Amino acid sequence: MNDKWKNINQNNRNIITGKTLRKFHNKTVWINRDNLMGNLSNSEINWVKENSGSNSSYLPSIYSKKVPFGQPKSISNRGSIREYKDEYINLDKLKQLLNTAFGSNEMNYSRRYPSAGGLFTVIPIMYVFRDSKELNNGIYVYDANKYDLLKIKSAICQDKDLLDAFGAMKKEDILTSRYAIGYAVNFDGSIAKYGLRGYRHSLIEVGLMAQAFRETCIELGIGEYCYSAFDDIELTYASNLSVRDMPICLIQWFGVI
Repeated sequence: MNDKWKNINQNNRNIITGKTLRKFHNKTVWINRDNLMGNLSNSEINWVKENSGSNSSYLPSIYSKKVPFGQPKSISNRGSIREYKDEYINLDKLKQLLNTAFGSNEMNYSRRYPSAGGLFTVIPIMYVFRDSKELNNGIYVYDANKYDLLKIKSAICQDKDLLDAFGAMKKEDILTSRYAIGYAVNFDGSIAKYGLRGYRHSLIEVGLMAQAFRETCIELGIGEYCYSAFDDIELTYASNLSVRDMPICLIQWFGVI
């Protein structure tokens, strides 16, 4: 088979893969604030209570041997922080936060988190909801190679569509903090090398990025927590991103504590 037909077949496979991916992804989105999970039955509620939080346990009931580690002296894990001071983070600290969490090293290759095939197909978006002396409110894309903030939308503090999209499960107090990070997945980039498996890789990458950001926040004394109770399509659209090609899959609030 010559290269021409190889390329045509490859393009056809990519089109089919892209359609399959978008069809599946759209089954996971919340279209609007009324499109939420249905009511659970009593038995389902009991199951959730028994299998969530500190009560959850998926350990095997049958195993060949147990190797005891003993009780550790201390494990100081910080939980999610959901209350923040109404204060801005100065630009130097924001710079340190984003560069450490998401920035590439001097070779423009490795970051604080891994990415399958070194593709780095998840784009960090920063939302700033209040003006400060150094940074106006708006939506910014972080450039991990040149260490810049690229403003893609201004004056979001009065953008009702955007604010409503953040509060898919809230009727008031939508803004938890002055700041949030959105993780936008480049669909075409995610499947270019690994096909549909690349979608799995991209979601893993979102989680790794959120953890890298969390660890950096802890190091800098900043609070954060992950959040998915948003209107997927409206939030992506109101963020000046492509709903089809660059959907936001996770929000991570952060701020002064």
